[in-house]
Parts: sequence; C-alpha cells; structure tokens
Amino acid sequence: RLYDHGFRRMVVNGLSPLGCLPTEITTRNADDESRSCVEALNFVSAQYNTKLQAQLGRWTAEGLDGAKVAYGDTYNPFVELLTYPEKY
Repeated sequence: RLYDHGFRRMVVNGLSPLGCLPTEITTRNADDESRSCVEALNFVSAQYNTKLQAQLGRWTAEGLDGAKVAYGDTYNPFVELLTYPEKY
C-alpha cells in the first residue's frame, strides 16, 4: 500500500529482544532473583527478524520500481548494550 501511495524509501525495523523487556523479566522470573532476560522470547524475536529480513529481500528482488527497503536492526545493538554496559 505504501508503495502505491508513492513511498519509495522505507526502513522496516525488526524486533528488539522482547525477553529483555522489564515486564517480561518481572512476570516470567518472579521466583528468580537474577531477573535475567527470558531467552525463549528472545529466540522468537530473533526468528521473526530473520524471516522479516528474508521477506524484505524478496520484495527487493521483485523489483518494486525505484523502491529501496532497508532493515533496521534493533535486536543486536540492544543485546550488546545489555551484554557490555561498560562500553556505553
């Protein structure tokens, strides 16, 4: 639809690691004092992002005339921030 309305340059952001959202950490780790990220949710986020990137590649390959679609990675920078907070 956006393409039909003249949009030619778009950024589609992926998901951040949903298992690291404070609400998920708190509700799913109520008995765990470490309050670590919920890896099962992070796995789902990563899988979604992989499929999204593949779909964006297919759209680009379809040759939408003049369109440029870029993937915005929010997952990996967020994980790096959590893993190496001293760098930031």
